[in-house]
Amino acid sequence: MAIASRRQIDHKEAGGGYVENWTSAEFASSLSANDPSGLIAICRDHGGPWQQPLQWSADPVVELENALASFRSDIDAGFNLLHIDTSKASSGSVDIESALDRLTLLYRGAWEHARLKGRDISFEIGFEVQGEEMNDPRQFQVDLNRALDGLSAAELPMPVFVVAQTGTKVVEDKNTGALVRGDRNRVLDGISVLSALCHDASVQLKAHNVDYLDPSEVTQLMTAGVDAINVAPEFGVIETRVLLQAMRDLEARDLREAFVSAAVESGRWTSWIVAGKTYDPETLAILSGHYIFSSETGKRIRSEVDRRRAEMGQPSVDIEILDALRSSIEGYQSAAQKTTNKTEAHVNG
Repeated sequence: MAIASRRQIDHKEAGGGYVENWTSAEFASSLSANDPSGLIAICRDHGGPWQQPLQWSADPVVELENALASFRSDIDAGFNLLHIDTSKASSGSVDIESALDRLTLLYRGAWEHARLKGRDISFEIGFEVQGEEMNDPRQFQVDLNRALDGLSAAELPMPVFVVAQTGTKVVEDKNTGALVRGDRNRVLDGISVLSALCHDASVQLKAHNVDYLDPSEVTQLMTAGVDAINVAPEFGVIETRVLLQAMRDLEARDLREAFVSAAVESGRWTSWIVAGKTYDPETLAILSGHYIFSSETGKRIRSEVDRRRAEMGQPSVDIEILDALRSSIEGYQSAAQKTTNKTEAHVNG
């Protein structure tokens, strides 16, 4: 499954996204053109209000309509699964009452549009901001039942996935969730309870922020009952590291400095750092370089790297990037093969 957040890909009226400035239709078209057998499911990640900074509004009514317009565009483009995430408010996180009300409203709007267009789509729901700890199973059961009861009362189909807090959280270029830094057995036991609650309700448990886990940790997560995992920033960081190393190998200090400067100036590293901690420019660039790949500066630098490599008889840096990405993806595949739980790994963008 290939999934895109609204920051990465969105419809034209929302300003597109930082990945090639593609619209939902262009993203879906590119995937389909490279997937003649139709093996890839095209999915929306974190669709919902206040998830698109280019179209931010303080008015909840406006934001809900913006989010619904984005979902309609996804459906028209041929997306297969929509993640409705109502965890955000205009300032910080939202209260559970508003989150559940907005969930039902957006779910109904998307479902009605899909029926109008003759599309059969699936849903994933989430109503909490991702944290480092695991959900309290008792409170999760209450909130899950309320969410599903609300959808049922509105005569809407049940979602395929429900996102829970599974002790996984990405900060910098590492996982800092409770699964890694806490009492692992306690977390895994708790995840088993969350999984059972989801399965009893005929939905599947989805874990986000699984990046940077050791394959053995991924296997433990899956064995505990997680049905699907999301991986995203790890792949962007891998691509950036390979590109920066290629510049070092070329002794292309001018290109490396230009890339680092552009990445730092983008300010996109703020999502991944520890508040109050000091970072050197290259570290910030490693955390945010993938945001500028599609910019004019990013494209120019990458093209010049390939030109200089060609002069030395070397292939495009894309070859090394793809090899590195393949190695990381195969690590997740290997982890999945070591469990009988049929877990899906979802790749952003």
